[in-house]
Amino acid sequence: MKRAWLLIAGVAVLASAKPASAYVRYTLASGVMFKWPQSCVKLTAYPDDFVSHMPLDEIMSGVTASADAWSTVSDACTYLSITVDYATGATPRANPKDQQSMVLFRTKNWCKLLPNGACDTTMPYDTAALQLTTVSARMSSGQITDADIEVNGFNFMWGDLVANPPTGASQVHDLQNAVTHEMGHLIGLDHTCYPYPPGSTIPHPDDDNGVPIPDCNAASIEVKETTMFPSADSGDIDKRAV
Repeated sequence: MKRAWLLIAGVAVLASAKPASAYVRYTLASGVMFKWPQSCVKLTAYPDDFVSHMPLDEIMSGVTASADAWSTVSDACTYLSITVDYATGATPRANPKDQQSMVLFRTKNWCKLLPNGACDTTMPYDTAALQLTTVSARMSSGQITDADIEVNGFNFMWGDLVANPPTGASQVHDLQNAVTHEMGHLIGLDHTCYPYPPGSTIPHPDDDNGVPIPDCNAASIEVKETTMFPSADSGDIDKRAV
């Protein structure tokens, strides 16, 4: 029997945020929520192409801390333990059906890659996106089988802004700040607001309290301060905590 899959892409773009309590789950039309079936989620990071932005130890420290923010080591309310291994070599392409979850640092281009390494011109990535997470889940159960995080090192500059605070105006984005948001997508969380076009009648999804989430343009300060609000300014470090 052929399995049915659902792919969800979560994107972080430019603006600002800080954590709050409400959250939103990716949910199928049937009402089934996305979830990892196992407690241990293993990721492989490919940071070698990213050392032009920041030292290797800072890259891995930032990604590991982002994973820990959503794991039992930091949050007793979760059943998940997310670990990150380091792999050497060139950055592979994201493949959300290979059941090998990865953190990929894209410095040579920002696009969906074909198996031959060329850009898929039919599916361009938003150049304003800091990162993109693609989650693959079974349509019947909502069980997550794979998730790939791609960091946009092609259009943006990155660093550890706690270890190396910027002096004056800076266009550098904090890696841990952004990856923490993407780890939220990886575990099945959606944004805390919805980018409805003007005049849209699409029903708003509900947060965990059963409250419909707002239009992003009309979001309150409390919503804008959530980790899963879909934007971040350069220099922002508030999303490091969840």
